[in-house]
Amino acid sequence: MENSFENKSVIVTGSSKGIGKGIAKVFAEKGAKVAIISRNLDEAEICAAEIRASGGYAQGFRGDVTDRSSMEMMAHSVSVAFSGIDVLCANFYSQCSA
Repeated sequence: MENSFENKSVIVTGSSKGIGKGIAKVFAEKGAKVAIISRNLDEAEICAAEIRASGGYAQGFRGDVTDRSSMEMMAHSVSVAFSGIDVLCANFYSQCSA
């Protein structure tokens, strides 16, 4: 089985910080083109810049997983920028109360 993500386009939602950021960094280390998705575009772009500074390929995009139209616009933007989408990693935090 191939473990390389070389030149694969990968979307990681909730990836400007925390676990999502770690996931995005691993995909980039494996050679993927990573779309950093966050509700806050500035945070997404900062994370993408960190990945690029480490030799990876990443670009920040705005997207809110709770808003379908936001996700559709994000997916279109990533598809155009990366010439398609190969992998979606749906990482998001859901706070539950009892």
